[in-house]
Amino acid sequence: MKGASGGFTIIEVMIVLTISAMLLGSAAAVFSGRRESTDFSQAVYDLQSQIQSIANGVSAQAVPGLQQYTCAPASVGGVMRPALTSGSSTNQDCIYLGQAVQVTPNSPTLYSYPIFGLRTVYSGPNDTGVAPSVVSDAHPEPAVDSSDPTSPNNLLLINTYTLLNGLTTASAKYSGSENDILTIYSSLQDSNTSGNEISVSSFGYTGASTDAKTMLKQCIEANGCTATGNPVATTAWKLCVTDGRRQAQINLKGIPTGIATSLDMGGCS
Repeated sequence: MKGASGGFTIIEVMIVLTISAMLLGSAAAVFSGRRESTDFSQAVYDLQSQIQSIANGVSAQAVPGLQQYTCAPASVGGVMRPALTSGSSTNQDCIYLGQAVQVTPNSPTLYSYPIFGLRTVYSGPNDTGVAPSVVSDAHPEPAVDSSDPTSPNNLLLINTYTLLNGLTTASAKYSGSENDILTIYSSLQDSNTSGNEISVSSFGYTGASTDAKTMLKQCIEANGCTATGNPVATTAWKLCVTDGRRQAQINLKGIPTGIATSLDMGGCS
């Protein structure tokens, strides 16, 4: 209702302001929800790209920073395994096997560790001169400093990735069981020859430890791993991530030419 002077009454103005505030609040909520959804999707896609990049690096036999070290056999718990010494790169005694990807539930951080093996099979301290035919024959070891290759605190060339936009890992599962470590190995045959396409497979390990590096090292060595002790062939590793409101799942599967990844933005199974 207009007043005698032709203006609006205080009540009418308050009604208009209240409605405007409600509309503005609704618009802001919609905009905020869309922005959060966009941030969530961006973080999930970026993580998928990071994991695919790690797998591609295995295929390309690329190990950033390796040129700063020399790799040679060293005794690790009575077993000859590859170890790194700072200095000019001469790595003829070692082969690059792949990468181990490690996640921790409720953590925003993903780690990847390069894994090396010996170019020839060792029997005790003796070099047999025979090329390994399976990963275990190469005595796999994450990159470790030769000054004390038994210590998980001496692991080298670790790549750290922090999930974007407040994303954290909810779980990492294989066949319904928690598997916090995934290893991506290249073909041993291709590691010892040149000009051949790299074949990548994936392996998972089950278990948890208060010391993630100890678990990682023990599992790669298949020496007292807290869960299985031996790698389990992974056909589908399901990495579930969350921002506290939404969940998405990155599915990884080993294929003859590397790793295939797919997304389920609707939640985790």
